Amino acid sequence: MTTVSTTRNIKRYVVKHLAPLGIGIDDEYHFTGDESAIRVFFYRLALRFFGDREFPYGEDLKIQADAGIDRLAAAIMPKSYIRDSKRIALRFYYTIAALRVRTGHFVDPHNLDNVLRPNDQMDALTQALIQKMVADSLTHDTINEAQAIDEARETLFYLYALNIVGETDWFGNLTPTLQQRLAAIVGVIGQYHEQYFNASMSAASAEKIKRDLFAPVLTFELYARDSGHRRRFDLREAYRMYPVLVEMALNVSREIAPLVKQPVRDAEELFFSYLFTAFVAHFEPAVIFPPIKVDIDITYRPALEVILKRMIAGMAEFNIVFTNRFEDDVDLVISDAMLTDVDSRYRFDWQHLPNVKELEQLRTRLSELKAQKFATRFKQLGIAE
Repeated sequence: MTTVSTTRNIKRYVVKHLAPLGIGIDDEYHFTGDESAIRVFFYRLALRFFGDREFPYGEDLKIQADAGIDRLAAAIMPKSYIRDSKRIALRFYYTIAALRVRTGHFVDPHNLDNVLRPNDQMDALTQALIQKMVADSLTHDTINEAQAIDEARETLFYLYALNIVGETDWFGNLTPTLQQRLAAIVGVIGQYHEQYFNASMSAASAEKIKRDLFAPVLTFELYARDSGHRRRFDLREAYRMYPVLVEMALNVSREIAPLVKQPVRDAEELFFSYLFTAFVAHFEPAVIFPPIKVDIDITYRPALEVILKRMIAGMAEFNIVFTNRFEDDVDLVISDAMLTDVDSRYRFDWQHLPNVKELEQLRTRLSELKAQKFATRFKQLGIAE
């Protein structure tokens, strides 16, 4: 049992922390405010605390949710499947939405009008998907057709927020405002790519980055708040592997703050990790990473040379160019021949498979070479380090 004053103080505390989410609590201790915000709150709470535990809402709802997910997957992803992690997320979304609808709580369609085109302006596959979801809702829930259509659009939003787009025209289904925002963000990235690397960003890279940024831009348009479920990056390790891309991602995240309607600090926190990983994944390595020329010269065990090339080529943070001739522009030599005329700082005398410590020494030296080459490039381009 608790006293009235304790209950009042707890309520005041909870109300204070829910207010930034657009959620309140009335005198009967019912949640008030935007229905979508209330669902997002419970959805993120469920994912965070129950995602790896037994499903807390009962077997019947779990079976119904999984059946609905399977129908969605079949409708838009005939050649693929929904990953287990995303299935868990969708399972919670379906269940929370069903529980709210069955107690008479429906989403406000005007929120979704900010991010999604009217249904009749969407591609044929998406229109068919929405019709399937409406039919499904009318079968399972006490709901009218207009409410079912709004709920279907809400479900489409969650699919897109989870990066589940299947074969739908995800970009064409966005409002013109959101399309322009995505295009403008990619344009800013292109400008920085030109500035940092003295080369235009390829059309293929631009399209992949736009695709990767689609979900966060869509989500933060309605729910621009870090709920704490995203892991923070280890910036020290990121700097070691991709120093310039870290700086570029920070600069871009700050510059796009007006585009995403966020204060600079919030934009940096929300978008840095998405930008950084997109840059690492989709920029062309030969363009952004200065080439490091490695001479591998193994005399007595030629198969070892093959193995070493495979190992080093797997170090994705470097742009390695292999050669088997020692020339003036070679940056580093790996040999079993004890080449004494090569500076020991640039020579690795390996007659065997390298152990963990030796590989780490090599990686450290490669990182130093990359940093030196970046510094040289920046001086040539007139960019402050």
